Amino acid sequence: MAIKSAPQEIRIRQGDVILCSPELRKATSEDFDGSTSALFIHGFTADSSYLSDLMRQFEGAGFRTFAFEYACFNGIDSAAKSLKQLLSLLESTGAEIGKLVVVAHSMGGLVARAFVALEGGAKYVRKLITLGTPHNGTLRGTRTLQVIADWAESINTLNPLGYSIDTLSAKQLIGDDGPEPLLERIKAAKSPLDHIDFLSISGGYPYLEFGKNPLKNVIGNAWLQRHLQQPNDGLVAEVSSNLAQEQFSACMPNGIHFRSYPEYHKTNHSNLVNNQSLALLAASQSLLTQT
Repeated sequence: MAIKSAPQEIRIRQGDVILCSPELRKATSEDFDGSTSALFIHGFTADSSYLSDLMRQFEGAGFRTFAFEYACFNGIDSAAKSLKQLLSLLESTGAEIGKLVVVAHSMGGLVARAFVALEGGAKYVRKLITLGTPHNGTLRGTRTLQVIADWAESINTLNPLGYSIDTLSAKQLIGDDGPEPLLERIKAAKSPLDHIDFLSISGGYPYLEFGKNPLKNVIGNAWLQRHLQQPNDGLVAEVSSNLAQEQFSACMPNGIHFRSYPEYHKTNHSNLVNNQSLALLAASQSLLTQT
């Protein structure tokens, strides 16, 4: 089944963009005025609109907020290169970007990690927060990718003509992108990241909404829970979302993982971006690490 969201069609035709919130219009150099800023990165098949509530919490804490909207299917590393180019071009036209807090959901966290580790984006970042990011990738197999695409129906309006499991991003998510998988290259990167604080946040409710079809919800969740390690947020296992593990210590020496909040067992992959206490915690922690 081919699936692609309408906003993704726009990104493919018009190119990736950095948007300024709350209007979600294209950012200009004047929008980056040296203020305390946060950049938000959406996940697979999505666009920035579903991150609006999360962005508003950061705005209330005093942040100027931006969103990176990108073509999800062209490759995680391609998105990372595009983000670096856009920030560099804005900087060349007078933007005072400073050190950003980057907040990324799901696959967006992999884009952010590739940006700082492989593309020299570390110079723009002081803190990186990931929400439900599959740092170890997702389950292998085309069925997994179809489940991810079906989940996207709950947060996007989709066009049934564009998604393909053969896209590079899809292959990178399941580690099927060649002899040197992208996720392993990110882990092996030697970029100096000591100045960046890494915070990963997970959910523990093992259930996803796959749209309005109850039967699809039951079948999709039953399949996922047969294959995912426990605990998980319905799509990403705890062991994959946790950046504080030893395997990440070389590439992210300042990694901290957080799951000790009251709603952990009630928060699934989708609602990590809608939980107010998590948003406020992330904002307050970001203010504490200002340099």
